[in-house]
Amino acid sequence: MFFPLTVTPVFSAPAPLIITSTSNLTPNKKRDLLFDVDRTLEIPMEVFNDEWWLLVSNIWTKWDSYEYVNGDIRKTFACRFMKHRESSTREKENVSNKKRRITKTRPPDVCSAMIKVLWIASSEVVQVERYKNSPNHTHSLSEVDRLKQPKVIRSLVEIEAAKNYPPPAITSAVKEYATLELDFGECARELKRKEVTNIKYKIRGPTETRFIGNSNLKSDILESVSFLTEQGNIEAKSIKKTFPGIDAGEQECQVLLCVVHVMRTWMQKINEKKTQDTMIVVMHKRTKIGCENLVQDAINHCSVPYIQNYIKRNYTKNTEKWGLWARQHSPLLLQVTSTNSLESFHSELKKITSSLHGAVHNIVNIDYKKRSEAEIASFNFRIKKISAYGVDDDILEEIKKFPFSFQQLIIKEACAVMNRLEKGKGVPGNKLLTSDVWQMFREIFEESGFEVYESRESFIEYVQTEQQKRAEDRRIAVGELTERMRDRYWRVEETGDAERTQSFISMLEATVNPIISRFDNNSNEKT
Repeated sequence: MFFPLTVTPVFSAPAPLIITSTSNLTPNKKRDLLFDVDRTLEIPMEVFNDEWWLLVSNIWTKWDSYEYVNGDIRKTFACRFMKHRESSTREKENVSNKKRRITKTRPPDVCSAMIKVLWIASSEVVQVERYKNSPNHTHSLSEVDRLKQPKVIRSLVEIEAAKNYPPPAITSAVKEYATLELDFGECARELKRKEVTNIKYKIRGPTETRFIGNSNLKSDILESVSFLTEQGNIEAKSIKKTFPGIDAGEQECQVLLCVVHVMRTWMQKINEKKTQDTMIVVMHKRTKIGCENLVQDAINHCSVPYIQNYIKRNYTKNTEKWGLWARQHSPLLLQVTSTNSLESFHSELKKITSSLHGAVHNIVNIDYKKRSEAEIASFNFRIKKISAYGVDDDILEEIKKFPFSFQQLIIKEACAVMNRLEKGKGVPGNKLLTSDVWQMFREIFEESGFEVYESRESFIEYVQTEQQKRAEDRRIAVGELTERMRDRYWRVEETGDAERTQSFISMLEATVNPIISRFDNNSNEKT
């Protein structure tokens, strides 16, 4: 009797995949190979430790390890979602739910995938294979990245966090760099601002260790002096660099008092309402003579002797420090009349200064931060480009040659003109920008930058003749006389005496009209 012969097929395991240092694999491909390990991988030890494992450090957690006599090391890793221990619910501690901190817990035993990694010392090769008969992962790579970022991404965050940027800026910078430079955008896409904040908080201590001063006051002072000596007196150098003075062909640095603080001081010291209002008007005078005359009038009409002496002592001989007449040459100084930026610096300094930190070191630290913020502001002003829908590309390219803040203004005007043209209306005004005018206007910002705001004369250069100077002096004299007349009129008007006010106007007309008539007659005779 013959029985049929059955042959059971034998399936052999796939051959190991040997990776060399020159293997051209993308980061995403490397992660896939180390995620679901379908075959044994042999990777050079140095390449594995420095490149491969950093990509999957968030996927695997160590289960156990063993070191052999010959120097080989074997480690078993389990999926992070295995979590074979349940989270504590604190029920045994008899803590009420109202007093418990609200936290999120992950369920255990979600995934049972495991791998075995063997570091072979003799050949300097790492073998990675599936542990026994463990299954594939029950989740995707993005789910692990959502739970925790790999070491390669965390290292990028730590590098950017050391620059003291805010977490949103760090998050966007790391995502952009990982996508464009490392071809690793899928993993970086799951990076959250909260995780960046936590990483920044963890490295904050080590990065500020060098700012911790000596607990002994005398030693701390000596160390601070030594630190400044080594740095070459940073504060003095920065002032000299910013304000080089006459040696560099510039004016000497002048002291300008904060308008806000001056007015607050007046509210405390000058408690007579009428005199206080007069001094506020004095501050906004546009000429020096008008400012000084009105200060004297405020003193003469003040009925409180100690207030008179206070104004004489502190505000009669230094109007160039607090009066806005001294800022008429600079649009920037007329807009920035307070010291808010300095107050922000002081506020931040107070927050981070403690008994364990040396003040000098903190000043240097904040200086670096403010410098970074200034670089960001400069980038947003000069380099950032605008995008607009419906504007022709050639027009948009010309607009992008301006600073970003001006791009926004010009885009609004361009859109308004286009809307008028679409409705069949003409271009507003009759003065068009020629290519030469447009080029000159744009070059103003390319050559001067923020200095455009420092002075109206910064880009209008000419040499005055002696005749032109005398004419300019005459115009200033007439302006001051006009302002004095206006001041006198309003002072009489404020008394409420209508008869006296009308008398002032009549006297003014009787004085001015003959002068005007005389010169009108002279002009007619010459013609």
